[in-house]
Amino acid sequence: MREQLFVIFPQQEAVENEVKLVLTEAATPTIMDPSYINFGREIYKTALRFSGGQLIATVDMILSNGLGRGLDLDILERIRSTVFTLTAPTP
Repeated sequence: MREQLFVIFPQQEAVENEVKLVLTEAATPTIMDPSYINFGREIYKTALRFSGGQLIATVDMILSNGLGRGLDLDILERIRSTVFTLTAPTP
């Protein structure tokens, strides 16, 4: 378990740093940063469990939850596509 943590924590840190870059480019208020970083963490955790269509559908649900928490759709989509290179689900 300890060895797994040595692999996962650096990956998670890299994801969080990439999310922070998106937030810097978008000039979001710093008080909102933890919510967007948590959004990135949720996607990262989901990407470890799922792939393909299941991953895209679950990430879309996470994105909807973020909208419900008052987060900006454009920034959420940028995080999804830039940090995780995922696309929106097709109807």
